[in-house]
Amino acid sequence: MSSQEQARWRLVREVFNEISEVEPALRATLIELRCGNDSDLRGNIEELLALHDATDLALDNPVVASTDQYRQAAEAAMAAAKSVEPQPRHAKGTLIAGRYRITCFLARGGMGEVYQAVDETESRDVALKFVRHLLVGQSQPVGQSQMETRFLREVQMAQKIDHPNVCHIYDLAEHNGERFCAMELLRGETLSAKLARDGKYTPAEALPIALQLCDGLAAAHHAGVLHRDLKPGNVFLVASRAVIIDFGLAAATVRDTTVTDSSLTATGAVIGTLAYMAPEQLEESGGGPLSDLYSLGVIFYEMLTGAKPHDAKSPFRMASQKARESHQTPSGARVSTLPAVWQEVINRSLKPRPQDRYASAGAMRAALERGRPSIQFIVTQPRVAIPAFVLMACLVAWIGWQWKQRDHTASLQAAQLYQQAYEAMTTAAPMRAVALLEQAIEQDPKFLNARSLLAVAHAETDQIDKAKDTLLQATTAKDSRWMLGRGETLALEAANAVVLRNFSGAAESYGKLSKVAGNQQFALLSQGRMLDQAGKRDEAIGTLKSALALAPQSSSSPAARVRLAGLLIRKRDYDAAKQEFDKAEVFYQQTNNHEGLCDLWIARAMSLRTQTREEDRTDLEQAMALSAKTGNHYQNMMAKLRMVQVAERERDYDGAIALSREVFTDAQKGGMLMIASRATSELGYAYVYQRKFQEALPYLRQSVELAKRAKSHGLFASNSLKLGEVLSSNGKTEEAVEVLEGAVQWYRQAGMDNMLPLILIKWGTALSATTRREEAEPVFLEAYKLAEKNGEPLYQAMAMQRLGNFHASGNLRKSADYFEKAVVFGRETLITLAYFQAAEMRSPLGDIERARQLVDEGEKEVN
Repeated sequence: MSSQEQARWRLVREVFNEISEVEPALRATLIELRCGNDSDLRGNIEELLALHDATDLALDNPVVASTDQYRQAAEAAMAAAKSVEPQPRHAKGTLIAGRYRITCFLARGGMGEVYQAVDETESRDVALKFVRHLLVGQSQPVGQSQMETRFLREVQMAQKIDHPNVCHIYDLAEHNGERFCAMELLRGETLSAKLARDGKYTPAEALPIALQLCDGLAAAHHAGVLHRDLKPGNVFLVASRAVIIDFGLAAATVRDTTVTDSSLTATGAVIGTLAYMAPEQLEESGGGPLSDLYSLGVIFYEMLTGAKPHDAKSPFRMASQKARESHQTPSGARVSTLPAVWQEVINRSLKPRPQDRYASAGAMRAALERGRPSIQFIVTQPRVAIPAFVLMACLVAWIGWQWKQRDHTASLQAAQLYQQAYEAMTTAAPMRAVALLEQAIEQDPKFLNARSLLAVAHAETDQIDKAKDTLLQATTAKDSRWMLGRGETLALEAANAVVLRNFSGAAESYGKLSKVAGNQQFALLSQGRMLDQAGKRDEAIGTLKSALALAPQSSSSPAARVRLAGLLIRKRDYDAAKQEFDKAEVFYQQTNNHEGLCDLWIARAMSLRTQTREEDRTDLEQAMALSAKTGNHYQNMMAKLRMVQVAERERDYDGAIALSREVFTDAQKGGMLMIASRATSELGYAYVYQRKFQEALPYLRQSVELAKRAKSHGLFASNSLKLGEVLSSNGKTEEAVEVLEGAVQWYRQAGMDNMLPLILIKWGTALSATTRREEAEPVFLEAYKLAEKNGEPLYQAMAMQRLGNFHASGNLRKSADYFEKAVVFGRETLITLAYFQAAEMRSPLGDIERARQLVDEGEKEVN
């Protein structure tokens, strides 16, 4: 018998053995699933089934036949193996749907054919999968329209999955009446091929693949997509990357008898490959997300043992084994050294009842990543007898440590709401997170992580009083617990620091939280934000880049990019900032994240120097309109405040004043102290632009008080700076010195070094005009040293200029030296006045030639 005949016989035997002991009512569905459009195979199976029903035929070996009927059936199977494989339906070079150019034929299966092609619109290689069952515009058998409806829904849902461990579906289209999908082209091999060639994996080799499969499955389930046919053949290995393929497609081609909006699973349909299917998939109720976890457990078993967990030769017996949980334990003779954590994960995944498995793919991943089994698993395993007192001591220590590490397990509904809120917080939508977290707490009052995150969300939306109340409630809930988990403890510590505006402490807590499984992305994003608030700009940039490197395509990546762009702007790296904004905007547009878009437009307007005034106004007008539509009042007011700055730039001071008053009134009603402080500051400065200092002063004083009540260090210092400048301009230098001194003390206490040089320069300038004049020089020198440490040439130049002015009336040489130092930094920052100031000091000293050189250089810079 040739190798082709042997392969054909193995296929016939495999399909017959699966179907022969299934109830007759289910056979037609299973034949449809396994045979597809292979009419020869369908005919062989139907003939053998007829013989089986009549004679109890069993197929064990294609060579030995016990009856004439058996021999005839085997010969029919052999004849089918010799049939000529049909040619591919689409030739190389064919243009499909006006954009995809076929480059080669890849494969044929029960579903249809797969080709490699070039997407000439996007200039990328893709895989085209034609689904032969779905022919557009032809008469359809009963149930076919429901099948197509379901297929379209499955693919549309699968297109929402954007994760590196899931094969991305780019397009769903039709060509000459055929439905097809354009998918990511993967170059590598399937896990099934790798196992067949190289055999089983070691636990260390299997772990990276297992974690990636959990991540991909979690992303799909979060998007509302089930796989239902997860097996090694649907896992593709591309170098070190594991990719799940055929999401929804295999399941979508099963003929449905019932399709509803609430379920995409056909009543009575058997979905998936039997060896990897969960027991409930064989029942009328069908499967759900936890069915995919069962299949994942079978894959893990096979990866580590080289065999499948159930050894039944027929579908009926296999279903019975699955229902009785009679699989061979992975700690048996096959793999005696398998780590306990793998034994627990596999055993729990293969539980017959879905509720006994892990609650999600994320929970399964956390168990693997933890690297140790749970106490429950440990105490149920056989042990070698040891002295009683040693055993008890170890057990007590283990239990205590486990309890300290374990967080509260929330109810299913509360956990789902928390996950949605978690996503909202990472995508710059804290107001939506507030509503979701309040629902989660109502569902599970003991859910401490939800209370901690709610306190942070209130603080993010400038609801400080509500944040404090929520933090108090969280503390009360904590006191009712005997011991908190590590994640809960760190989350509560971080929330407390955020609400109290201890940004350095919050950054430290989030840094620790980022090392707890399942919290990395959000914790790193939060840590970056807190480091920024604490004035540690470079550390914040590094943290946000780490978050992006961890998961560049995750749902939280655009929020990290927007925050990173803001920091890059402060470093005057406008081109890099624009690239981050552009990447984030594409992601938000693709995912229809309206709140994320508003946050981006507000951050970009009036800050990105490469934008025109018209582009700034467009950003803010879009943000105002969209935030009004979504009901996000916080974003709406922030957009209006930026629009005030646009009006001031355009010298529409009356419009700026009216809009500032409107925002202030709304912020007061909502108890938003920081928004109210910003509004009064803008209102005061609108009067400053009109040289109406007396009208400006009351508003600027009020803005400082509001910022102090809100405990916003940056806003307090910024508003104090404005107030101090106006007081100095109004001749009230003594009061200006006191106001600026308060800002300096606050910045020093908070360790916020990024803005402190400017505050020191303003304070020193005010000191120079008072009886405390001698204090100005050390203040300017401090500003220079801090600016030098931070790499801020602008502030270095300004500090040197102020020192030059300080000594101009007493020590001309010292003054000239300081002005020349200002010239050095002025070349980078285009501060040209220092050239002429240095020349003015050199002339009385007799350095006429040097003075002339400085004037010439200064004139060149000006021109």
